Amino acid sequence: MSAYAEANSQLYESMGAESINSVWALTYERSRGARYFAGLLAFVKILLGRDVPGMESVRESTLIFSAGGGYLFSSRRGALGAGFLNSLFHIWAATHSKKPTCIFPKSIGPINFRIDRFLLRTVLKRVNLIFVRESLSLEYLKSLGLDNMALCPDIAFSLHPEPNDVSNELSSLTTQGAPKIGLTVLDWQFFRKSTTPPDVDAYLANVVAACKRIKEEFPQAHFYVFVQVAVATGLGAESDMPISERLHQELGESATLIPLDPERGADTAIAMYSDMDIFIASRMHSAIFALCAHVPTLALVYQPKTLGTFNLLGLSEYTRDVQDIDSDLLSTQACAMLNNKEQLRVETARKMDDVQRTIDALMTSHVKPLLSEQSQSQ
Repeated sequence: MSAYAEANSQLYESMGAESINSVWALTYERSRGARYFAGLLAFVKILLGRDVPGMESVRESTLIFSAGGGYLFSSRRGALGAGFLNSLFHIWAATHSKKPTCIFPKSIGPINFRIDRFLLRTVLKRVNLIFVRESLSLEYLKSLGLDNMALCPDIAFSLHPEPNDVSNELSSLTTQGAPKIGLTVLDWQFFRKSTTPPDVDAYLANVVAACKRIKEEFPQAHFYVFVQVAVATGLGAESDMPISERLHQELGESATLIPLDPERGADTAIAMYSDMDIFIASRMHSAIFALCAHVPTLALVYQPKTLGTFNLLGLSEYTRDVQDIDSDLLSTQACAMLNNKEQLRVETARKMDDVQRTIDALMTSHVKPLLSEQSQSQ
């Protein structure tokens, strides 16, 4: 169930799953007021026991998982942001239907408004189990008086690199043995209060300057600008394409722009990233996919979730805040990683093995009992 059901249909069908529309779909072609009214109408209908499209699938479910991610945070525009309410609404709809509900590893916050905190606590206290993917979120939920949480690395870390011929496409673009540096960038204004376009311009300029200094140290180096989120261009900053194109233009012939096909799934992204020597990631899941591919990774942090995730892995030294990037320090660290790439790759692979074992153990110890309890009650 998602707001992009049609766009995701082919991917989910390839996995033997059905892609269905959200109960309350945030249709951005509508006015802001119309989006809120649609959610309120769905909420009232469910309370009154009326039929609402999508709720039949909820009621027929044995166990409901809320997707992991970083969707539960206050809007920079003010309290009761539509995206925040939409995420909470679907969790509430699951618990209201008396279905066992588990939230896959998620980051919570920042929550900046009292009404947002109240709604968050009211909804989440009804959930059977909340996996949080870093300690910052865990401590925050504890401060709200919740105790139905467990710390678990992002579920995307359970993905494994698989052989894939897409990496051969990348190899053909560079000289044999030339350093290959993966990059993702994004316009993070939406996620940070009081930030402006010049702040994002400064961030991009620092990334460009760092890349040019890397190029001075490694003249044959080639940069691959991956567009991790290339859909939903109508939502403005949610698409990484505009800023990725700017970076590509600044780097010229030393860079290749690669929009990722969302229908090919994470396996393709991991296979592509596996061909990189190092990765400089602004999108958190591009950092995770690169680490899954055992690629030494530097994270440019725009939200606490990325810092918390790297802290959990013992990789905090490989993080830099997007508003505090020193291009000299960034390029120096990247060059050091390139010079030590083989050892770092071995260390990254070892960390990923440990993380994947942790995830498997937590799924066995926490999720399987929920399934068993539900089977016994039916």
